Amino acid sequence: MYRSLGFKRVVMGREASLAEIAEIKSAVPDMEIECFVHGAMCIAYSGRCLMSAYLNGRSAQSGFCSHTCRWEYDVLAEKKQTEKNEADILYSPQSRALAESGSLVLREHKRPEEYFPIYEGDNFTAVLSSKDLCMVDHLAEFKKAGVDSLKIEGRMKSVYYVALVTRAYRKALDALDNKISVSEAKPFVNELYEASHRAYGTGFYFGREDADVTVTGASDSPYQLVATIGPSLSAAQTNAVFTLAAELEKTRAQKYNSLCEPAKKAFDKAVLEHPDKNLSVVQPHDGWKFFSIKPLNMIDQHTKLELVTPNIVSLKMESAQYQLVNPETGEVYRWVCDDHPCVLYTCLPLVDGGMLRAKDLEFISGKIRDTGR
Repeated sequence: MYRSLGFKRVVMGREASLAEIAEIKSAVPDMEIECFVHGAMCIAYSGRCLMSAYLNGRSAQSGFCSHTCRWEYDVLAEKKQTEKNEADILYSPQSRALAESGSLVLREHKRPEEYFPIYEGDNFTAVLSSKDLCMVDHLAEFKKAGVDSLKIEGRMKSVYYVALVTRAYRKALDALDNKISVSEAKPFVNELYEASHRAYGTGFYFGREDADVTVTGASDSPYQLVATIGPSLSAAQTNAVFTLAAELEKTRAQKYNSLCEPAKKAFDKAVLEHPDKNLSVVQPHDGWKFFSIKPLNMIDQHTKLELVTPNIVSLKMESAQYQLVNPETGEVYRWVCDDHPCVLYTCLPLVDGGMLRAKDLEFISGKIRDTGR
């Protein structure tokens, strides 16, 4: 039907299996087929969920889902219906009838006065949290089924998440096409576990059993993106930074030398107590270059950064290998955060379009953090 209407490509519903996709491709070989391969799976697999719009005014249909199905809920019923043995409630025909009766209600922990009727049908409850989809180990099966394009779910995701996931699948596809070896692709694929995610599954592609398994908890990552990297500074721009630094250093020296001895001692004490008010200036180092960066989270002079690029899994940067510099004054920052004008002065091979990440000190493996929703 879609081919007859002039469509060139269709995106398969997430509940389609690989066997069904292969059957469709065989029947309509000239139609391109696109499939989701990675990302958060909505429990309303065909995309008809309205919960986020109802609770938060953020429409999932417009790409602004607040993942309300991942929140913590209580399943409640009238007291007379729950005065049974727990095993009876969980496993008896009566409990199934209760779930299908429409008399159960759901309550989100932070909204104790709001109740939502739920209805269990076809062996699953309508409001639950699905596993995340991850098909990176099954790309050969997609190719065999005739899939032409892979789709990664990136709704409400960070540039860091999108970059790591897209890079992993690019490398996996290159390995599948023998452009690189499997061992070369593996470190990039392993980075899928460093991006925020829930337990991974294969959705409906090999049957519905895995899709029916639900999980709890928020997605999390041991890293945070601290900056994005822009182009390196030209020779003229580099000279301008060093000129500003030299002029500032000269002006400071003149003011300091004009002070009397007690004033100098008072100034020295103030600098020790408030070093941010009298930052040192950058000095030239052989083999070092300036790169423009956009800080997104706090970086201080001791942060252990990691460079992430399309072709570098992660390159560790020790604090002695870089300086954070104010390009408007030539001063070396002790720390920067969002909105600080900043260039990175380093001996390492940064790449325009790359990213800098750092360990998230608040991350605890296995512990769900309160997002303050």
